[in-house]
Amino acid sequence: MKKQSCLLILLLFLSAAAFGQSVVSDVWFQSGIAHPSAGQYFELDLFVNAGDDEVLLFMADFHFDAAQLQLDASYYNNGVYCPVSSGGTFFVYGIRTDQISVFASEPSGFSGGTNTYILTMRFQALVPDPEYPDITVNGLRNMDDETILPDNPLFEVGRLNTNQTGPTQWHTVTLQNTYNNPIVIMGTPSNNGPNAMILRVRNVTQTSFQYQLDEWNYLNGIHNAETFGYLVIEKGGYRVNGIALYADDATGVTDVWKRENIDIRAFSGNQIILAQTVTTNESTAVTTRLKKIDDFRFDIRVQEEEGEDGTHSPETIHYLAIDKSSGISGINGKNFISSIEQKITSTWVNIFSPIANPIVFGQILTYEDDDTASLRYNPISSETIAIKITEEQSADSETTHDKETIGYVFFEE
Repeated sequence: MKKQSCLLILLLFLSAAAFGQSVVSDVWFQSGIAHPSAGQYFELDLFVNAGDDEVLLFMADFHFDAAQLQLDASYYNNGVYCPVSSGGTFFVYGIRTDQISVFASEPSGFSGGTNTYILTMRFQALVPDPEYPDITVNGLRNMDDETILPDNPLFEVGRLNTNQTGPTQWHTVTLQNTYNNPIVIMGTPSNNGPNAMILRVRNVTQTSFQYQLDEWNYLNGIHNAETFGYLVIEKGGYRVNGIALYADDATGVTDVWKRENIDIRAFSGNQIILAQTVTTNESTAVTTRLKKIDDFRFDIRVQEEEGEDGTHSPETIHYLAIDKSSGISGINGKNFISSIEQKITSTWVNIFSPIANPIVFGQILTYEDDDTASLRYNPISSETIAIKITEEQSADSETTHDKETIGYVFFEE
C-alpha cells in the first residue's frame, strides 16, 4: 500500500485567474440549510482525480444570504478523512455566480491521475444575518481545462456586399459546410450609407442563414449597399495555433444584463468577444452590448434605439470568444489577427492591418456610454482600416460617444 497523506489546502479565494489540471466531475444540485445558527454547515462532495500539484477551479451559482461564510475542504480516501489546515472566509449577499479556487498539493505517493478522491466542501455560517437567513448552492461546475481542445473547427468566413430595398427584405447565405450547431457572426458593416444600421440574422440552419441590413426603426429601412463579412463556426471550444476559441450561444437575452459563462478554462482575460443576435422574437432593431469581460464570463444584453421603450423580448445571441493574437495566426487556412483597441469614440481611428484588404469583425467590449451604439468601418488603404462608434438619432441628434474598448478580428478573404 502506498503511503497516503492529506492534500494541503494552501489558499482559497474568489475570482482567481489561475489555471488547473485536475478532472472534477460536474455536479448540479440544490443543497443548503435554512435559518442556520452560527456554526451550522452543509457539505458537498465531488470526485477528484489525482494529478500533479494543482488548482481546483469551480463555478457555482451561490444563493448565500448570510453575512459571513467559511468554506473548508478535506479529502477522503480509503475511509480516512484528511482534514484541511486552513480554509477561507468570504462575505456574500444575495445571488451571485462566482468562481472558487482551491490551491492544493498532491498527496505523496500518488501521481498520474490513477486514483480518485472525494473532495468535501463545507460551507459554514459564521455570522448569520436574520434578515437573509438561508444558505443554498444551486450548482457546482468544474472549470479546469485538462481536456485537449480540438484544433480543426468546422469553419468558414466570407465577404458580402448588399443593399436593402426595405425593412421586410431578407437575404440568404448558403453555407459551404454542413454544421451540427452552427454559430453565426456578422462582421462590422462599411459606412457607405449615411443612416445608422446594424446587421440582423434569423433562420440559422445547418446549411444556411438569413440576414438583413437593419436600419433603426425611426428610419425607412432602405439602405445603400454595404460591405461586411460573415463567419460560421461549429459550436464548441478549440485551440488553433495556440489561440483559444470558444463558440456558443446565449439564450433568453433581453434588455436586462445577463451573466454568460465561458465553459472552457483557456482564456486569460484578453479575449475578444464577437456577438450576434440570431433571432427575431421581437422585430424592433437591437444591437448587442457587452461588459465585465474576464477569463471565464461576461455580461450581455440587447439594446434598442433610444426612442423605443427599451424593453425587448428574449433573443438568442451567438458569440465567439477568441484570444488576442501576438501576430498573424490562422484557422483552417484562413489567416487572421485579433486584438483590442482602447479609447475608441465616434471619431474615426485608423488601425493597421498586416492582412491586406481584411474582412472586418468588431465589437464594443465595454459600456462606458449607455447611448445605443455599434461599430462601422471604412477602408483607408489595403493595410489601414478606420473604425468608429456610431450612435442612432431616434431621441436626439447628438452622436458623440464616450471612449470605449473594442475588440476586432481581421480575416483574409
